[in-house]
Amino acid sequence: MILTQARHETPTTDFLFQAALLAGLGRQARLVAQQAANGRFCPHADRSCIDAGSTLLLAMAAPGERELRLVQRLADGEDGGQRWLHTQVGMTDDGRRTTDDESMNYGLRPSSSVLGQSSPIYQRQELTAVYLHNPAAAWQAAHTLSQTYATEAAFRRAHAVLGPRGRIFKCQQPLPETSEVSVTWQLDRQTTPAEALAAYGLRQGWTAVSAALTPLFGQPVSPRSRPWSISVALPEPDRVRVGTTAWARQPEEPGKHQRLAQTIEQFGGNGRFAEALYKLALTTHPPSLTTRIGRAVEVELWGEEVVGIEMYCCVGS
Repeated sequence: MILTQARHETPTTDFLFQAALLAGLGRQARLVAQQAANGRFCPHADRSCIDAGSTLLLAMAAPGERELRLVQRLADGEDGGQRWLHTQVGMTDDGRRTTDDESMNYGLRPSSSVLGQSSPIYQRQELTAVYLHNPAAAWQAAHTLSQTYATEAAFRRAHAVLGPRGRIFKCQQPLPETSEVSVTWQLDRQTTPAEALAAYGLRQGWTAVSAALTPLFGQPVSPRSRPWSISVALPEPDRVRVGTTAWARQPEEPGKHQRLAQTIEQFGGNGRFAEALYKLALTTHPPSLTTRIGRAVEVELWGEEVVGIEMYCCVGS
């Protein structure tokens, strides 16, 4: 398929349009791309090992069908924390077509080509606050979030275990607001994820996480290959995510995105789509031996069983 750039479109819009086509959004692809490109991409001097200074990330996840997953940098919050908007867009899989009113409630307005028709797409969004340098603000944000959503007991239990072993790194909640909130702790240099998970009560958790990461890395992953993070879903505290940016150390060669595809397939996702999306993101960066677009990976546990995996790559400007 030959993808061409429409007139007056920015490189970002064109990239998003191509990504939306790969995600199977069809006639809705341009609408989705335009809506996403109209969002605020706010460049800042600060950066983390996850975004490497990029204001737009792509995510590939399993299990599940094709989805366009975007992570977009917004203006910082009043508390100094970074703000990131996570957006997932896909085709409805049950034959139900969302109405125009439903689409607009989620920020997607029908294009002129589909006015008067219902929309076959769905959208979910989450807002993440990231705290790189202000532990007091991070604590306050997490504590307030847990109180607001009646999950303070779960937060305090998790913080009693993970707080002495790290620091609160980010808080996440869906839009529109629901109770599906989570808090993430970045582990300190003296703590391995194996130790932290065991202290949290998931004694076999690291064994499961390590087994999930080995195919992606092409070799066993050391629990000391920092940095690591642990995210706890406060309404369901047995559901945790273990994250690492050690993936960013792997060079951008064919084996990296081939292993990505195989891992996505292994966990019930669409590996060919994930690899195609990753290779599309590579085209936004100048060829360089130092380029590392595959940045971070999160393994989701329910108890001590792996139930999902998600990888993030950065998009060039």
